[in-house]
Amino acid sequence: MEFLSRITGVIVDKAWDPIRRHFGYLICYKRHIDKLEKEFEKLDVRRMDIQRMVDAATCQRLAEAGKEVQTWLEGVSKIAPEVMRIRDEASVISTNCFLNIRMHYKLGREAANHVKTIDDDLLKRKFDIVSHERPPPPPPPPPPPQALLLHCCIMKIT
Repeated sequence: MEFLSRITGVIVDKAWDPIRRHFGYLICYKRHIDKLEKEFEKLDVRRMDIQRMVDAATCQRLAEAGKEVQTWLEGVSKIAPEVMRIRDEASVISTNCFLNIRMHYKLGREAANHVKTIDDDLLKRKFDIVSHERPPPPPPPPPPPQALLLHCCIMKIT
């Protein structure tokens, strides 16, 4: 009997965290959405600051943005529509009278995942340098040899 209780205890311990997490998506969906909005506001302020630095470097020093910065800005621009969609769907749910469990769970899970992405990947990334000097323009092509030029002129005349 003690053997069964140990096995049951291990199974319950391993299974409880995922069950609790999934119930948290359902029950605390508003909290997840509020946290997503707050984190996205921080991210948007940071995006505007970095974009301003990139624009200044591009205009004043004729430098170009680094690949890492461009990738980061693209990642932020991809998350923005998702946050707006989650916010809009949450406002639709709050105006409805009935309890839509499936939508609560879906929005809570998406909001929690986006918060994790914003916290782990986007807000913690530090940029020491946002731009670098552009490479020099390629040299002009060498002029054609005089003999080739003379040959071309003769061919045009005849």
